[in-house]
Amino acid sequence: MIRQVTSMNRRWALYAPDASTDEEYANYMKRVSLLRHTQGFYAGNWKNEEYRDFCGGILKFGDGGSLGADAAIYALNSHGETKKRGVGLRRVIRANFQAMAGTMLYLTFEGTDGKFYEAKVFVELDGSFDLEFIRPAVHYPNVDPDILRKYDCPPEYANY
Repeated sequence: MIRQVTSMNRRWALYAPDASTDEEYANYMKRVSLLRHTQGFYAGNWKNEEYRDFCGGILKFGDGGSLGADAAIYALNSHGETKKRGVGLRRVIRANFQAMAGTMLYLTFEGTDGKFYEAKVFVELDGSFDLEFIRPAVHYPNVDPDILRKYDCPPEYANY
């Protein structure tokens, strides 16, 4: 199926799955747009298994398990301001991952100060961490309703 590459989807056109219908392709592009608008921190209600062939794509990782918790603690301890105040990890709320030569984690978590944070942490192949950034949460507790309305999963595709 040949698709016109527009400026909006030029970056993602190389990675688009071989969608058998225009509806599948439209849903794929919605998911990509949602991830782009939320900087990888919110994957919506889309099902991961429908997008496994999205090479280099960002997928949901639940709360990240022990890897997510360790990466969030590393982010808090590496950030001067939170380290100074002695902020610890209360809980990881959601984690998304992107497989590459290692794993990029997009973490949303709550600190012991009651504030929510987002951090992007790269997990090297040897298991060491590298903090890209940590900031007060932009996409939690609420994602922009306009973004959700335009790009989140239609109910018939939702991952309930």
